[in-house]
Amino acid sequence: MMAVRWACLWLGVLVLGPVVWLLVSRGVMSDGVTQASAALGRGGVVPGLLRGLVAMALACAFGHAVVRLSSVRWGMFTAGLGLLWGAWGGASMETMLRAAGANAGGALMTLAAETLALGAIGCAVAWWLSVRAPGCDRSADPANSPRADDLALGVGFGALAAAAVAWQVARTAMPGQGAAVGLLSGGIGALLAGVVTGRVSLPGVVGGVSLAGAASMAVASLGVGADGWIDTTAELGGLAPMTRVSPWAWAAGAVAGAPMGMSWAKSLAPRQGAQAASPA
Repeated sequence: MMAVRWACLWLGVLVLGPVVWLLVSRGVMSDGVTQASAALGRGGVVPGLLRGLVAMALACAFGHAVVRLSSVRWGMFTAGLGLLWGAWGGASMETMLRAAGANAGGALMTLAAETLALGAIGCAVAWWLSVRAPGCDRSADPANSPRADDLALGVGFGALAAAAVAWQVARTAMPGQGAAVGLLSGGIGALLAGVVTGRVSLPGVVGGVSLAGAASMAVASLGVGADGWIDTTAELGGLAPMTRVSPWAWAAGAVAGAPMGMSWAKSLAPRQGAQAASPA
């Protein structure tokens, strides 16, 4: 079984990942040079988002196969790692906004909408793998919750974790830091949900992380000056930490990180039970 798990991991990283990168990296901005995210590509919003949808669908199919061979957590984690290649498929947030020029405010709002769209697709992937996928054994993950109240709590914990992690980790707009922010946000959000409530809604955590990222971009768009650049935190490159993370890094990182956080919470549960049973 361990050999199968590792084989699935490397397939996700070395096979699914490059395919995702090829799909995401095809867009360029209006200058014909700068790589664009899905929604800012020269060909329009729809083709870019369709490529993103295809990448997510491939990851979902791959994750479903892994879930049937292993577990919900491992299937979602390996699919998410493959999706994280998309974080390197476009230019950094700062590069895209500089290329947008005087339209930087509109570009930020477009990126916020893209983050919501990718987050919604990521939620659908998480929901399918953790709740609805047929033929999957979910007995190994009793904390995996489909309840509506846990979904709402997952959104809250995911958003809280995204804000805290971004302000600590996103020192620049480099794709690697963005991927780390998304991954850790999903992981810590699921960990908080598991420790506080004993249950984790994986779709809720993914949605909360993406929602926080989209909100940060929408708020940042209000700070764009007449020259098209950001007026605040100029000493840090013009972007607040949460706004340095790309839409793909938020969504894909959360998909990979949430099951990781569920595993952390599960590893803490026996210790908590033993401490509660021991005399003071």
